[in-house]
Parts: sequence; structure tokens; C-alpha cells
Amino acid sequence: MSKLEAIRLEAMKDIQFRMGQEVYVPVYSSLKLDNESYEIDFSITLSIRNTDTNHPLIVRSIDYYNSEGEKFKRFVSKRLTLPPMGTTDIVINRSDNFGKSGGNFYVVWTSDTLISEPIVQAIMLGPGPNGYSFLSEGRVVKSKK
Repeated sequence: MSKLEAIRLEAMKDIQFRMGQEVYVPVYSSLKLDNESYEIDFSITLSIRNTDTNHPLIVRSIDYYNSEGEKFKRFVSKRLTLPPMGTTDIVINRSDNFGKSGGNFYVVWTSDTLISEPIVQAIMLGPGPNGYSFLSEGRVVKSKK
């Protein structure tokens, strides 16, 4: 084995290949600032990125819940196929603060073959010229190998 092949194999150790996952993504449509009486509302963009260069990823469902665990909306009710290296986004407007501080997305995806794990994250953007922005990473709660 050449030195270059050994380096590539070492880099591949961190890459996980799966045939499906269920991913919990915490989001924040509003947060209290300083005290209980002042809240800042955020727009939310859920981003799902297929990191596999050769195979599609199939999004089975994307559900949005609030702090009380009530489902607000199912964004995908049938197969949504992301091509290799493809991305899809779901946007929640700032005026729609249903989720509050405990909102979340629950994403279910599958594949017909082993693929590299996708990136599932949410970006929250606040109002104003200086604004606020932060990122929330999805956490795998079930995995299918």
C-alpha cells in the first residue's frame, strides 16, 4: 500500500455510511431576551445536504413540532429524492413563531444502498441590521446500517 492510499484510508475512518436515519434537529423560532417580557423571533432554515457523490438520498418525512411536542406541519409526505450532492431547504418565516424555544424538526431519510451520512442542520436568523444568527446541528436518534 502506498503512503497516499494509507492517508486516504485514515481519512475514511471518520466517514459513516448508512442506509437511513431519523434525525432530531432543535430549532428556536423565538427566545426570551433579558427577562420574561421580551422575545426575539427568528426565521428558520432547515437544510438537508446529501454528501454522497454517487447515490441519491430519499427524504421520507420532515415534521415540525413545537415546545409542547405538538406537530405543526408535515413538510414532506411522499418521497423527496436528493441527487448526489443535492440539497433541500425548508424555511419557517420569522412571523410564524409556533415552535417557540423548544421547536424541532424530525427528519427521516433512507437510501437503497449505503451512502455517506447527510448533513442536517438548521440556521436561525434574527431581525435588525445587526441581527442574530446561529446554527443547530441535527442529532441522529435512530440509524439503519
